Amino acid sequence: MTREVIQPLFRQLYPDCPLTTLYGVGVDSAATYMAFIQDIDRFPTVEQFRLWCGIVPHSRQSGFGESKRMRMTQAGPNLIKATLYLNADVARLWDVQL
Repeated sequence: MTREVIQPLFRQLYPDCPLTTLYGVGVDSAATYMAFIQDIDRFPTVEQFRLWCGIVPHSRQSGFGESKRMRMTQAGPNLIKATLYLNADVARLWDVQL
């Protein structure tokens, strides 16, 4: 679907969506989140939401050594992870303290 179709539909379905008030999150990103997440109440805790999204870092260990880089898990929808990354990158441009 094109932006000309998505944006009016999103504004009609979610006129007061608080996601679009966040730095870096536009109508397209908010529509992506709402399409994937649907009902946020299905996640009892923030930790369960983070696990579903796949944004929980994990480390690889071998014996007593531990890698210095923390990679994200491969769980969760790739589109959600990519959208989160892009939103965070744009938000850093608006607020350099992030």
